[in-house]
Amino acid sequence: MNWRKSKIGIFAMVLVVILVGSMMRTPITTIPLILGNLAQSLRVAQGSLGILTTLPLVMFMVFSNFASQILKRMGFKRSLLLALAILVLGSALRMVVTMPTMIGGTILIGVAIAYLNVFMPSFVGPIFRNGLGYTPRSTLFQ
Repeated sequence: MNWRKSKIGIFAMVLVVILVGSMMRTPITTIPLILGNLAQSLRVAQGSLGILTTLPLVMFMVFSNFASQILKRMGFKRSLLLALAILVLGSALRMVVTMPTMIGGTILIGVAIAYLNVFMPSFVGPIFRNGLGYTPRSTLFQ
């Protein structure tokens, strides 16, 4: 059965896009909200944690240039899965509240989101172009 012909399949794809979109934003937007508590837990000055808000942007700048090479080498589905796995790994690493794990996790999150920022338009385009009934030429979603 083609997922486009099923209401559950369409709902699932829309839900996947929303969830991946929130996974791409939440790890970056929540850090500034908890900097005070995080500084207390790490016993460092709050100003020294500014690196945690800067690192993702630096990772975007550096690693988004290589996303197309990863895409060519691994294929779309594997590249997307790898980026999501890196994002989950980075988020899990940041759960261990030490400065090295926070920095390492933030770097991994930045790399993953840099790749996802490049991959997601290719994922969303065929789904929503000309309505949900559009059939792409590639076999990406079949």
